[in-house]
Formats: sequence, C-alpha cells, structure tokens
Amino acid sequence: MTRAFIYQDPIHNAIEFPGRHFNEPMRSIINAFEVQRLRHIRQNGLAYLVFHGMEHSRFSHSLGVAYTARRMFDRIAQNQDGIDIIEERKLTTVAAALLHDVGHGPFSHTLEEILQEANIPFHHESMTVRIITDSSTDVNKALKAINSSLPDALIPYIDKDKREKDDWSYKLVSSEMDADRLDYVLRDAHMAGLEGTRYDLERLLRMLSLHPEKKSLLAVDRRATEAVESFLLALDQLYRVVYFHKAVRAATVLLKSVLRRAVFLHRNGTADLFPSGFNNKEHPLSLLFSRGKDIELEDYLRLGEEQVWAEIDRWRDHNDSILKDLANRLVKRQLPKTVRLDRIDKAITLKEKAESLACQKFGILPEDIPYYVTIDQPRRQTYSDKDAIWLIGKNLPPKALQNEDSSQIIDAIKRQRDFPRLIFPYEFKEDLG
Repeated sequence: MTRAFIYQDPIHNAIEFPGRHFNEPMRSIINAFEVQRLRHIRQNGLAYLVFHGMEHSRFSHSLGVAYTARRMFDRIAQNQDGIDIIEERKLTTVAAALLHDVGHGPFSHTLEEILQEANIPFHHESMTVRIITDSSTDVNKALKAINSSLPDALIPYIDKDKREKDDWSYKLVSSEMDADRLDYVLRDAHMAGLEGTRYDLERLLRMLSLHPEKKSLLAVDRRATEAVESFLLALDQLYRVVYFHKAVRAATVLLKSVLRRAVFLHRNGTADLFPSGFNNKEHPLSLLFSRGKDIELEDYLRLGEEQVWAEIDRWRDHNDSILKDLANRLVKRQLPKTVRLDRIDKAITLKEKAESLACQKFGILPEDIPYYVTIDQPRRQTYSDKDAIWLIGKNLPPKALQNEDSSQIIDAIKRQRDFPRLIFPYEFKEDLG
C-alpha cells in the first residue's frame, strides 16, 4: 500500500490526495515546473506591504483549492443519492482546481489590468489553457501520462464557453461557492492576521449536496444556512478590510504607474529599459509588453515577480525622471496617500488641486499627471443571484439563498458597492488630507 504524500498546510493542516489511482497522479502534476513556478508569485499582489504576513504564494493557495475540491467532491457523492465516486471524474475535477491559477503572471491580476489598460491583449485564463494543452509543458506531459485525453477534459473547467453541458463538478472550480473562494477566504484572512474573518468550513462541507431536480447545481442543507452566510460575509469583509484597504490600493496604483510608464517608454523605443543578453534573449517582460497573449510560453514561464522587482530596482537609476522617481517610491515604500470621495463635486475639486500641485512641485507635463494623481474606483458585488447558492431540506422546496426571507445579510452583500478614492503623492497630504 502506497502512503499518501502529505503537504503540511497552515489552513487545512494535512493536505493529501489518498488513493492508489489518485495520490501519485496528483503528485506528478504538483511537481510539474509550471505549478512549482507559482511559488514565485504572491497570492495577493502588494498586500504584504500593508499586511506583512501576507507573503503566501499562488502555489500554497492552489494546493488548498485542490484539497478543498477533493473534499467537496467526496462529500457530495456521500450526501447525494445515486452518485458514485468515479475516480476519473474526481481526478479531472481536482486537477482542474489545482491548475485554475497556473496561467497567472507576476502580481497576478494587477499586471493583467496594466496590460489590458495599455490595449495589450492578455488574460491569465487563456494562458492557463495554453499551459495545459501545449505539448512542451511539464503540466501537459504529466496530464497525458495519466490519460491522453486529460488535458482536453480540463478545458471546460477553465473556459466556460467550452462547456457542452452543465455539470455539477464544474461548480466546484467556478461558482459563487467554489473551492477557490472557500480556500482563499480562510487563507488570506489568516495570513492577514484577521482571525475574526472566518467561517465554519467543516459544517458547510458536511451539509453540501446537489439540487434535487437540477443536478448541475450545488445546494446546501438549510441547517447550514448560517455557515453559508458567514462564508459570504467573511468574503465581503476581506474585500473591505484587506483587498480594498486604502494603503493596499495605493501600493497597487503606484505599481501600475511604474509599469505603465515602462510600457510607454518601451513603445517609444527606449533602448536601455531592459538589460541586454537576458539568457541570450530579449527580457521576458519586454516580450510580454510587445506580444501580450502571444508571447512564447517558454519566455512567459521565465517571468516571476523576482524578475520584475529586479527591473524596478534598475529603473531607480534610469534616465527617465518619471520612471526613476516612481520606481524609487515603490522600492522605498513611499506609498501615495488617499482621500475617500463621497461626492462628485469634492472629487473634482480635490483632483484639480492635486493635479496643480503635481505640476508645480514635480515639474511634470499635464499628460504625465495620471502617473501621480488618479481616482481609484474599485467596486464589488460579493454575491450574485445569477449563480445562486441553493438551500434544501426540512421538507421544504429548494430555494435560492437570496430568496430566504430572513437573510438580511444577503440583501446587504448582493448590492454592488463602489469605493472611490483620490490617490496622490504623500508630499501633498497636508494640502489635501
């Protein structure tokens, strides 16, 4: 009997994938280079500059998602009449959960937003599909060694447009209550030091099943309604307290300014932006700026956060005064300041004042003001009834969570909310604070 390999985890304790036809296949995928590179990409961008414990990686999160998906699959099979655990289907689902983030690049969603704002076509999910299906990758080779059809079987879990039919197993990877969210809510809150931002995962899993008539939909026994609400409330709190924290957003805006300036200079042919002779090739970040989603996988997979930070450090001595200044601010953690904007007239007045100060104090041209002064407008809808969580049991008909009469929590978090702030250099705090 082969002992299941154990990954000791701060959230789930012992992560394992037991079973003779499950343990070794999962381990081979986990050991693939493209999965291991996720160790070099932080889960939450620059949040660690504010919450210093948030140093965890996309790799640790991906392991947690796979483990949670495995437990969800087993529990549904146990709770739902007429569903047997088909090992091939289970492996496909859990492998998809493990690989759902494998296409992410440095700084994850932040880099993606920068590229898209610069009209450079790029989406991490398309990179995920390329990594899974390209015959040159270790992931593809590991998947094919398990089953030659496995790479293609994973695609509908990543790309919703490729789904020929609805299947409940897809919901474990992508839904309002998927393994991804169930893991990162607990993981990110723990790493941020917010132990009060938690929910009862064990009770939620025990009560997990399927809609009695629509077998493609996840459902939870009504006895666990409070656990579901606690999960959604914890997710909502994470956005307000961590992801949308004013200093986290300020750091993110500063990083965007650095990289947007680099894209601008790159497009204008600045010769010394990247070092020559990077492994006898063009620097992978330069190639990403030029080619976007069409970058060669070999080049893209060489690009970790350490390579980007190395370039940002080099740019601290660059001839371009704006890039030099922005890079120094980021490396030295001289983060911009923020003012919450409650009224449009206040926003216009403060923005105009900040722009005037930027021109006066930094001697920049009007077209360069957005590198220093901008309005940041993150928005969030924590729960969408387009992909409802269903409640069952107590001899009552199934009902979508948002239709429960007593659920005031859901009424509050299904509304879209905006968090607009004016972002400006820290030197202007006394003038604008």
